[in-house]
Formats: sequence, structure tokens, C-alpha cells
Amino acid sequence: MVNKNKPLIDKLKELNRKKEETYFEYFKQTYLDEHGNAVIDVDIGASTNLFSQYSDRKVLNPEIIQYIDDLVFPIPTHIQVVLNFLINSDSDFDQDFFKRALRRHYWVIYKDKDAELKKMTITPIFLLIIGICILILSWALNVINAGFIWSDLVLVASWVFIWESISRFSIGRKEKRIDLLNAGQMVVAEVRFTKKIRKVKKTGNEIVVL
Repeated sequence: MVNKNKPLIDKLKELNRKKEETYFEYFKQTYLDEHGNAVIDVDIGASTNLFSQYSDRKVLNPEIIQYIDDLVFPIPTHIQVVLNFLINSDSDFDQDFFKRALRRHYWVIYKDKDAELKKMTITPIFLLIIGICILILSWALNVINAGFIWSDLVLVASWVFIWESISRFSIGRKEKRIDLLNAGQMVVAEVRFTKKIRKVKKTGNEIVVL
């Protein structure tokens, strides 16, 4: 039987291949430096809104965090991230304090993901043990001829627990592990502060600093 969708599928495969090649080139040109690090430029200028207006310099400005997360999202976890904060030459703020607050933010996320991953390791084991116990009960009911319906119901219940255990361990853990690595990537990210170069424009006899 002829697959009428084959031409469409072939075109989509070719388009996907070209998009991947285009993105890889874009990624290299936009992110990677000469050392293979992914550099994220964050222009904070002379901003004084580095922390949330609702906190006493404890919680970072969510707009800055969101901007960083949006740019970091496509970067593979094995690549070193460099957060390059562009500041004005007259910027006056505690860079070390800001750096510690930034690392603390991602460290909290990392520990939370780590705890979730450990929980998702223990829970499937617990479900597997329950499933095996119920499976043994089903075998015992068959031995004592407790009845076809009862033994089958118990057998189905055992496989429900076993399947749920396998599902959580294989599928759920993979997603959480990716989240954990993403957070860990940001915990060990290098943080720089680079002063922006002011442009000088000469207009007639006047020199204007932009």
C-alpha cells in the first residue's frame, strides 16, 4: 500500500535536518567563545533593580533570572556557561554579594531537583516491592484454588504496581535528571562583570559621550 504522506514526511525530515544545521551554526556564532564556553551577556548597566522590590536584597529580580533562563535553556549541559554582566563604568554595587545571591538561587533549585530525583528513586522501588508481594499473593490464591476471579484481580493489581514502578523510574527520572543537570550547570557557571565601553561621537566642535 502506497503511503500518501511519504512526500510530506520526507520534506519534514529534510527541513528538520536543515533547521538543526542552521541552529548549530547560530549557536556557535551567538554563544560560543574561542574556548568553547557559552557566553551569556546580560546588560544591567547602572541598574539598581538587581533584587526584587519585595525583598531586602535577598531575592534576585525575577526579570533578570527569566532572561538568563531563556538564553541558557538551549545550551547543552556539558558546555561551560559564562554569565557576563555588562555594567556601566560608574556602576556602584556589591558584585560579590550579587554573585553569591545568584549562586544561592541556582543552588536552591539544584538541591530541590536532587531531592525530587532521590524521591523518584525510592518510590519506584517501594511500588515494585508492593507489586511483587501482590504477585506472590496471586500465586498463593491459585495454589489454594481461591477462585478464578479473585486470583485474576490480584494479578492485575500486581502488574499495575509493577508497571507504575517501571514508568516512574524510566520516564520520570530522565526528565528530573535533565532538570538537575541544568540547575547544576548554572551553579558552576562562571560569573563576570565587564564594564561597557562608552562610544564617543564628535559633532562639530562638540564631543558627545553616548
